[in-house]
Amino acid sequence: MLKSIDNIKKAISKKQFEIKQALDDLQLKETQENILKVLRLCVESKQVKLIELALFDIKNMEYDGNQQIEGKRMIEHLLDIVLINSASGEETIQMHMIKALQQLMTNKYSHINQNVTKVFDILINLHSVSRIQAISEACKDACQKIVTTYFTRLEDFGTLTPQEYSEFCLKNGILESYYKPRAQVQVEEFMRRVMVHLVDQVQIELETKCLNEFGKENGKFGWCIVCRNTAQSYCKDTKVPVCSKECKTVHLNQMMLFSVAQAQPDLYVKDAFEIFEMLCQLSQREPQNPQLAPMALKCKILSLELIYEALAQGDVIIQKPQFIQLLKSQLLDSLLKNSLSQERQLLIMTLNIFVQIVWKFRSSMKKEIQGLIENVYFKFLDSSNSQYDHKQYTLKVFNKILMKPKVVLEIFVNYDCSIGQNNLLKKILEQQCKIVQGRYLKPEYSSSITAQQDAHLKKLCVENFCDMIKSLRQYSDIPEPQREVQQAEEMVDDEIQDKRYMKQQLDRAVLKFNFKPERCIQHLIACQYMPNKDSKLFSQFLWENRDVNKDKLGEFFGSENEFNQTVFSNYVDYMNFKDQQLDEGLRNLLEYFTLPVESQQIDRIVQKFASKYVEDNSNQFSSAEAAYTLSYLLMMLQTDLHNPLNTEKMTEKQFMNLARGINDGQDLPQEVLLGYYGRIAKQPLAVHQKEQARRALELAQVDSRKRLILLAKETEQSLRKWMKEHQNTDDYYYVNSLDHIKPLLEQIWSPIFASLTVALEQTENPKQIQDCFEGLGSCVRLLGKFDLDEEKDTFIFFLQKYFAPNIPGTIKQIYGVSMHIVGCNSIRIIPKKILENCIATNFKIRITTFCHKESQGRF
Repeated sequence: MLKSIDNIKKAISKKQFEIKQALDDLQLKETQENILKVLRLCVESKQVKLIELALFDIKNMEYDGNQQIEGKRMIEHLLDIVLINSASGEETIQMHMIKALQQLMTNKYSHINQNVTKVFDILINLHSVSRIQAISEACKDACQKIVTTYFTRLEDFGTLTPQEYSEFCLKNGILESYYKPRAQVQVEEFMRRVMVHLVDQVQIELETKCLNEFGKENGKFGWCIVCRNTAQSYCKDTKVPVCSKECKTVHLNQMMLFSVAQAQPDLYVKDAFEIFEMLCQLSQREPQNPQLAPMALKCKILSLELIYEALAQGDVIIQKPQFIQLLKSQLLDSLLKNSLSQERQLLIMTLNIFVQIVWKFRSSMKKEIQGLIENVYFKFLDSSNSQYDHKQYTLKVFNKILMKPKVVLEIFVNYDCSIGQNNLLKKILEQQCKIVQGRYLKPEYSSSITAQQDAHLKKLCVENFCDMIKSLRQYSDIPEPQREVQQAEEMVDDEIQDKRYMKQQLDRAVLKFNFKPERCIQHLIACQYMPNKDSKLFSQFLWENRDVNKDKLGEFFGSENEFNQTVFSNYVDYMNFKDQQLDEGLRNLLEYFTLPVESQQIDRIVQKFASKYVEDNSNQFSSAEAAYTLSYLLMMLQTDLHNPLNTEKMTEKQFMNLARGINDGQDLPQEVLLGYYGRIAKQPLAVHQKEQARRALELAQVDSRKRLILLAKETEQSLRKWMKEHQNTDDYYYVNSLDHIKPLLEQIWSPIFASLTVALEQTENPKQIQDCFEGLGSCVRLLGKFDLDEEKDTFIFFLQKYFAPNIPGTIKQIYGVSMHIVGCNSIRIIPKKILENCIATNFKIRITTFCHKESQGRF
C-alpha cells in the first residue's frame, strides 16, 4: 500500500474523479497495476502536491521490481512515471524527482538497463543549469551513486573470456587457480547454498531434530537458505526454506541477478559502456553560446568526476577491449583538451584520471601513456607558457605514479629497457632534478613562477624522490610469500636483459654521435646493433633516438658523403608529408634537425625533401624540381622577413614576382602563394634553440591568457604529430619480482643523489632536511642490499662531510652522522674514524638517541 494514500485523498479535488476512482480500486484490491495507475495519474495531474506525494512514494515504497506487468518490469514502469516530470521547473518536484531516480537506479536487486543515458542526461543537465545549490549537489550525489552502482555491478556480474582471464592473471602475477572473477565467486556461492540445502534435506530425513554448523536447530522446513537460521516457513516460488520475509526477498533477488548474469552476461558491460561513452562525450562538449560557458564548465567537471569514479570502481571487467578502445578514441582527446584549460578543477580531474589509466590500463595503453607524458606533462614543466598549477599538479601526478613500485618497475622495463622507446622513467626523474637544481630561476620563468612557488615545486620534487625510494625499499623488504603470488608463466628475463643491454649501448651511441658520428657508427657495429655500416639500420637508429644533437644531425645530413646521403634519404622516408602545404612540410622536417650553414649542405637536404614531398603529394607540383625551387624561395623569404638586420622586408608583390613560372613554367595560384607568405611572415620555418630561448623570454612578458593559448596550440600539435609518427609499441612485460630493482637503481641513483644533495644544501627547513636524509638513508640501504657498492659509497662519502668535529651540532649534522652510521651498519662495518668523530662532537647523546629510534623502526 502507498504510504501517502491518505495525503493523496486530501490533496485531490472533487473534479479529479479518475484519481479518486483509482484510489478506491487500490483500497479494494492492492495490486501492482492499481498502484502504478494511481502514481501515474498523480504525476500527470500537473498538481504540485500530488506530484510530490507520488514521487515520495516511489522513493520509499517496497515492491518487487522484477515483477512483469504488461511486458515490462515494475521498476521500469516506475522509472517511466518519474521521467514524466523531467522537464519540470518546480524546485520541490525537481528534488523529489532526483531522489526517486537515485533510488530506482541504485536499487540493490533490480537492474535498470533502459533509459540509463537519458537519466544521466537529465541529472547532469539539471546539475549544470540549476542555480539552487541543494538541487545541484543532489544531482551530483545521485550521479556518483549511480555510477558506483553500475560499475560495481559490472565487476560483480561481468564475465571474461578465457583469453581475457589469462591476461588478467598474467598482468597481476597470480596463478589462475588462485583468482576467480566476482561473477564466478557469486555463482559458486549460490550453487553452494543450493547444495547445502539438498544436504540439509537428506539430514532432516535421517534425523528429526539436528543442529547445523552454527548450532541452530532445524525448524519445520529446516534452515534458512540465506542466513542459516531456523526456518519455520518456505518460499512458495522456489520451494526452499526461509526464516523471514526479508530473507525471502534477498533469495528471490539473488535468483534474479543470477539468472540475468547467466542469461545476459554482456548486459552489465553494455550498460556501463554506454554510460562511459556518454560521459566522455559530455566532458568534451563546448557551448555554442558564450553565455552558456559556466553551465558547460559545470557539466565538464561533473562528467570528469564521474569518469574518475567509474575508473576507480572498475577493476577487471572494465579492461575488456571495448573499454580500452573507448579510452583511446574518446577519453584521451578529453584529457588533452581539459588539461589545457584555465580552470583548475578541470586540470586536477584530468590528471587524476590519467593516474588511474597508468595504474590500471598501462599494459593496454603503452603508447598513449608515453605520448601524454612526453608531449603534454613534460611540456607543462618545460614551457614558460604554462601556469604554476600546471607544474605543481603534474609533479603531484608523478608522485602518485612513483609511489607504486610495481608501476615504476614496469615503466622501467617497458620503456627504459626497450629498444625504440625513450627512457621514460629516466626523463621523469631528470625533469624533476632540473627543477631542484634551479630551472625556474631562468629569466623566461620570471613572470610565471615566483620565488615562493619555485621553492614549493622543489619541495614537491624532493618528496617525489624520497617517496619513490622509500616505497622501493619497502617493496624489496617484503618476503616473497607476502607479495603478490608469483605469476604462472615467468617473464622472459633473459630477453629483457638483452634488450636492456642493447638499450644501454644505444644510449652510449647517442653520446658518441653528439661528439663524432663516425664513432657512433663504430660503436653500433661493435655492440652488434648492425653487422656493418648499414645505412638503413643507422637511419632507423637516428629516427628512434631523438636525443641526438640537432646541430650534429643537420651537419651529418648535409654532408656530400654518399653514406650520409643514403642515411638521410632513408630517414626522410619515415616522414609523411601527405596533405601538407610545402611550407608545413618544411617546418615539419626542420623540427628534427638544425639546418646547416653552408649553402651546398642546405641544397642537398632541400633536394631530398622536395623529392619526398612530391612523392607524397603527386598533384601539388609538376615535378620535384619545381618543389625544390619553391622550397629554396621559401627559405629565402624566411631569412628576409625574420633577419633583424634586414630593414627592407620582401613584400607580397615581390615574393609573387619571384615565384612567377616556378611550377615548370606555370604559375601557382595566387591564394596559395599568399598563404605561403602569410604563414612564414607569422612564424619562421625553423627556429634555432638560442632563438627559441630569446623568444621564450619575450613571451614571458605577454599576457598569461595569450601564453596559455600558445601552450594549448603547441601541445595539441605536438601530441597529435607524435601519435601519428609512432606505431603501436611492442609487447608489454609484467613485473612481479625483485629481479629488475638492481638495474633500475643503476639508472636512477644519479638524479636522485644530485637532487637530494642539492636540496639539502639549499634548505634550512627541519622537515625537508629530515626528508632528504631519510631518502639518502633509503638509497644507501637499497644500494647495499643489491650489491651496488660504488654507488652506495658515493652517498656515504657525501655524508662524511658532516663529521668535522669543529662544526656545531646542527640538525643537518645530527641526521648526517646518524645516516652515515646506519649506512655503514647496513654492511656491518662502522669505521673507527666515524666513532671518533661522534665522540669528538658535542651531540653524542642526541646521535645515540636518534640511532636507537631508527633501530626500533621509528625513523
